[in-house]
Amino acid sequence: MTLWRLEWLRLLRTYRVIILPGLFLLSAILGPVLARYLPDLMESVGQGVEITLPEPTPYEGILQYVQNVDQLGLLGVAIFAAMSVAFDGKREFAVFLRSRASIPKILAPRLVAVYALSLVSLTVGGALALILTNALLGPPPVGEVIVGAFLYACWLGFVIALVTVVASFIRSVLVTSLVSIGIIILMGILTLVPQVGDWLPAELAGATIALMDGGGFVYVPPLLVATAVSIGFIWLAIHRLEAREV
Repeated sequence: MTLWRLEWLRLLRTYRVIILPGLFLLSAILGPVLARYLPDLMESVGQGVEITLPEPTPYEGILQYVQNVDQLGLLGVAIFAAMSVAFDGKREFAVFLRSRASIPKILAPRLVAVYALSLVSLTVGGALALILTNALLGPPPVGEVIVGAFLYACWLGFVIALVTVVASFIRSVLVTSLVSIGIIILMGILTLVPQVGDWLPAELAGATIALMDGGGFVYVPPLLVATAVSIGFIWLAIHRLEAREV
């Protein structure tokens, strides 16, 4: 059995092939639905207090979806990536893998599988969000959403590379996940720093909202940084894992 087939079977048997898309689909459902019915819900529980809210728009439906993805979806990708690349966490399994293949051959199917699953999840989630937004709130800005989804896919690739390099320093899946999520949160905060934030890969995460707000395409710097740093992270992770004793 090849490592590629082994990884595919592992995705199926652990239900990750269902869970991760499910998180994105849940985000896609909650976004437009909350944007459409939250004002009505607040009025119904207002107990006689008059609450005036603006009429929900397609923008708000996509906004809610993107915010949900940045919480549920991104968390799922980081955790599943850690579960895939932190194979040294179980010594017996690590010995089994390392005795049969090199580190690049071990990592390749794991990285490709988790990234491919992330892209599928992002695609089906985005498609459902567009459909529900159109049905409940009106025509959404499809072009901006598609471009934003492409940039978010690049951001997810960076996140997976980040988790991989963190796993080369830490064996535990749980600690790898927590440290990676902490770094992601810190990067999100640093995007608020003028000049510095414009170059950070985390800037790609908010591209959809910025484009819908009428912003121009200013994402070449973070794209270049994300690509270069991701390659560097994978290179560093491979060399560290090759040198690490099981």
